[in-house]
Amino acid sequence: MTVSTGMPDALACDDRSRLLAVRMLQGSAAATLFAYRLGETLDPVVHGVAADGALAVVALPRGRWAEEQPGRVVDVRLDLVKNSLDPRVSTVVASAHALGGLVWAEDDETDARLVDGSLPEALRQSLTVPGARLGWLLLDRLVVHDLSGAVVVPHAELPLAPPALDGGLTGLSLVTACSDAALKDVCWSVMVGRTPGTVTRKPHAGHACPHTLDQIFCADVDALGVTLLLVTAQDLVVVHGEFEQLADSADALNCLVHQLVAQAAPSCDAER
Repeated sequence: MTVSTGMPDALACDDRSRLLAVRMLQGSAAATLFAYRLGETLDPVVHGVAADGALAVVALPRGRWAEEQPGRVVDVRLDLVKNSLDPRVSTVVASAHALGGLVWAEDDETDARLVDGSLPEALRQSLTVPGARLGWLLLDRLVVHDLSGAVVVPHAELPLAPPALDGGLTGLSLVTACSDAALKDVCWSVMVGRTPGTVTRKPHAGHACPHTLDQIFCADVDALGVTLLLVTAQDLVVVHGEFEQLADSADALNCLVHQLVAQAAPSCDAER
């Protein structure tokens, strides 16, 4: 177990940040593109990863964006924002930023991609909107910020194909089906080192909303574990409880969430 007021240890941060970056690029975060040389923003943007690992976007370009010809690289900044899974708390759990280039696809390339089925469903549906264009993002690296800190993730280290398992709403439903007491047991178990994971404390100087005090929220669920937010009178405690193995399917995720909670229960500790 790692406790900090900043970033957790490098290995854990690298693994989790790499997976987080992949999930956000695959579409689990809201995206905005800013062409800083044109001084214009492209928003909203539907983004994802094609079957060959290429980063794809679909948008309705206007203004100077619409004047850019296919094949020409437009210098852009990509901003990704991922909110907490739990709708009861409005918290940005992660963001990512990158400088790179956007290249609009030729019409025949777009048609070919629609035919071969290599684009994610969200992008294929978006391309049915009149005026929508397909583009490709060229990135060198991402700077990923989460509730534990920030780390640079080189693009070469991102295994973008095949898609990584994203816990998403399935993971949220599994976690919120557990009682608050059981989830707090997970937090305490990680804090005392009985369950593998990391703990990050963020002082809030008494500015927490009263209705959130002593409450626990599910910030995120991924293939590596569950991230919980515990609000105390002094700080926000961010706890990441690690699974015993990588969740590579929805069934495995179900089993590992239940295992994480069961092994953190005080009765389980007494039996051992």
